[in-house]
Amino acid sequence: QAGGRLPASAAAQFLVSFDALQSTTEEFLVSPGVSGLEDLPEVPFAARERREALQKVESQATLLKLKDEALWQVEQQRRALAAEVTELSKVAADLRDTCDGYATELSRRLD
Repeated sequence: QAGGRLPASAAAQFLVSFDALQSTTEEFLVSPGVSGLEDLPEVPFAARERREALQKVESQATLLKLKDEALWQVEQQRRALAAEVTELSKVAADLRDTCDGYATELSRRLD
């Protein structure tokens, strides 16, 4: 649309999906990493280090998955909007042609 603005329905749809993804991400970041491991009593240093590394990898994998889902949704919306712009450009060209035809006919009748 003019000025790069999204149609109201597409913008609303994006906001709903964005809010859901943001909520899921925030829940993930607040929740503990590998379940069950945090309840272990005094774990030796090497095991604790390994547990922390596993939690970090798990967290990164989940965040990457959430990022990929968000990017895919944005790409799908971009494709839909590009198709809509193409269609609207064709309609605008048809309207211009119609108006040009009316202008030509009107000037011919007035001359």
